[in-house]
Amino acid sequence: MRVSLLACLAMTMALASFVTWTPPSQAQTQGAASKQILNGQRLYATHCASCHGANGEGARDFPRPIWGSGHSLAKLQNGTGLFDFNDMQMPFDDPQKASSEAKVDITVFMLFKLGAIPATASLQAAELEKVAIK
Repeated sequence: MRVSLLACLAMTMALASFVTWTPPSQAQTQGAASKQILNGQRLYATHCASCHGANGEGARDFPRPIWGSGHSLAKLQNGTGLFDFNDMQMPFDDPQKASSEAKVDITVFMLFKLGAIPATASLQAAELEKVAIK
C-alpha cells in the first residue's frame, strides 16, 4: 500500500510539472540573430520590401512570395544561385543601388527566412554554395 501511495505521488508530481511546462520560444531555440542577418533584414527593408513585401509575401509589382509557402526560389538551388541572381538583377529598378557586400547580407537574411540556415549564421560569399534551397 505504501509503495502504491508513493508511486501515485510521484506520478502526480510528474504530471504537474508536465502541465506547467512551457516550450521554449523561437528565440531561445535559435539563439539571437547574427549581426549579418540583422543587417540583411535592414537592407531587405530598404531595397527589397517595396516590391517583395515586408515579409516576403509579395506585393503589387511582384505578387509571389519569395519565402514561405509557395515560394519558387528552389530553382536557384543554393545560396550562390540566390546571391548571383540578387547581385545581377536586384533591386530590379537599379541593381547598382546595393553593393555586392550588402547583397551577401540580404542573401543570408533570405536564406534564414527560407529556413535553410539558423538565425545565428554568418556566411561569406564563398560559403553560400554549401546552403541548399528547398
